[in-house]
Amino acid sequence: MKKFINELIYINRNMGLVTKIILIVIFISIAMNLSHSHIFSLNFLIYIAIILISIILHEMGHGIAAYILGDDTAKNRGRISFNPLRHIDPLGLLFPVLMAITGSPLIIGWAKPVPIDYSKIKHGRLGEFIVAISGVLANLLILILVVILIRLKGEMGLNSYRVNFILYNAYSLNLLLIILNLIPIPPLDGSRILAAIGPNSLRDILFYFERYGIIIILILAWTGILDNFLLTTLRYFDHLITYNFLVNYI
Repeated sequence: MKKFINELIYINRNMGLVTKIILIVIFISIAMNLSHSHIFSLNFLIYIAIILISIILHEMGHGIAAYILGDDTAKNRGRISFNPLRHIDPLGLLFPVLMAITGSPLIIGWAKPVPIDYSKIKHGRLGEFIVAISGVLANLLILILVVILIRLKGEMGLNSYRVNFILYNAYSLNLLLIILNLIPIPPLDGSRILAAIGPNSLRDILFYFERYGIIIILILAWTGILDNFLLTTLRYFDHLITYNFLVNYI
């Protein structure tokens, strides 16, 4: 564990001061709420593991697509890797823990964005679009795989509580990641997708607001607008998937 923490600190040694302050505040908040024993439960640790795997594969999707299209930046920086230390953002790792202990209805984290040099991407706007949507497609592939496993788990003798817990949370989390990342607010993937297919005027507006994107997302989250939108959309698509593919399996 000590080696893991030291390597994580080394990889994130250039973290900005504001991020460090936020990280310290979150760490103190978690330390003051250690009485919330559910954050030490096996189920919660499994959920965090599912978050990490899903987000890492999302970011690797961007890196692999960029590499295929001519940009080796992500590969050279070790981001096309299953090593979580290459992807973990300490703030993105601790934030879901804070959300859990404060009773948030949604628990989500994030990884460090994969570095992309769009000047190296082949095929112009089409290449940008493929790179932008590849992270969402990675989560979609996971979702499809999980849906298949849910349909087959009875035949495979995988009906235990723990297996059901893993499959259900992998299903709901990846569906949530798809919905969240398609929102056209920078730096979410939806803004890059829209910039790739939209007119230059819209592209300029999206790139201009990229510096304010995180603030906009935090305001939407703080006011509850983001949670309401995500929960409503999640329930809608969950109903569609369940009705069409899983009605007899869950």
